[in-house]
Amino acid sequence: MGSPLSSIMTETYLQYFEELLVKHWLESKEIIFYRRYVDDIFIIFDQRRINIDRINNHLNKTITHLDFTYTIEENNTITYLDLNIQRDVQDLSLSIHRKPKQTDTTIHYTSNHPAQHKMAAYKTYIYRMLTLPITKQAQHKEWDIIFSTALNSGYPLSLIHRTRNKIVQKITMQQHKTQTQHKIWSTLTYFSPLIDKVTNLFKRTNISIVFRPTNTILHRLQCHHPNNRLHDSGIYPIQCNNCKRSYVGQYGRSISVRYREHIRCIRTNSPYSAYAQHILNHQHEYGPPEQTLHLLKSCTKGSIMNQWKNFHILQWHDLNQLVQEQQVPDHNPLFRLSTPQPSHRDINTYT
Repeated sequence: MGSPLSSIMTETYLQYFEELLVKHWLESKEIIFYRRYVDDIFIIFDQRRINIDRINNHLNKTITHLDFTYTIEENNTITYLDLNIQRDVQDLSLSIHRKPKQTDTTIHYTSNHPAQHKMAAYKTYIYRMLTLPITKQAQHKEWDIIFSTALNSGYPLSLIHRTRNKIVQKITMQQHKTQTQHKIWSTLTYFSPLIDKVTNLFKRTNISIVFRPTNTILHRLQCHHPNNRLHDSGIYPIQCNNCKRSYVGQYGRSISVRYREHIRCIRTNSPYSAYAQHILNHQHEYGPPEQTLHLLKSCTKGSIMNQWKNFHILQWHDLNQLVQEQQVPDHNPLFRLSTPQPSHRDINTYT
């Protein structure tokens, strides 16, 4: 069994046992706080309602193939991972834990090793000192130990200072990036001052609104005749010259480019176009894009475009104006309520 799979199965089993044996203690507030890292567990419990022997005996009797042992606090202090946790009257204070026999020996600065290997230990020490929520006093003490270790191993103190400054800068950038990532930007089309009443609802949320105007010079000068919008992206129908039925499709780029792809499928007898299959199967004719291609809905590629396509396919299908080769999506009652059904005149007239 591979190592990644083993770790996943082990974690899954431990979470199962926590759901089975620990959850009810948390719900009853007998255990006030519970955290586990791999196989090390930290528990704060209410001594008036439960004791550590009862917890330990229950775990060992239920899961016989695992051996649970415990360590209790001494002088209001307990060690968990690389932390000393001290219990005060109203709070907990943290400091870095080092084993009594730890020598804090690192690779000597003059040793023939890559610089990355030499500095790895100091980067770890400094990053741990800056990111763990230890007290200021504990942080100063840890910094003195790092300094002393570096001096004993021949490292220039200026190098240790530069390393700390780089790590502080990196942490600051990460925090700033995290804060900006939480903000969500959304674009709304500005039709009138009434839109301000809607945006006021988002002022105390992490959603920021930006407006897109409609009254622009381009909007005023642009001709919106359907056949002059063949360079837009969105939903389009292509009409057969003979039976006047249409294929309804979507395209994230210019629909005129998509039209050329359909024609290429006809010429190469390709099965990747339902419109091409219709023309080839019935030996019908296709016409120029100015006469047979039409932009129904201008939109960009994505889930919204997919819904607009399904909406218009159902409209064409209900009026029996869709080519038989096109697959029809499931009928959605919301589509029928959203807008009145078009007439045959609306579908057959492209001008």
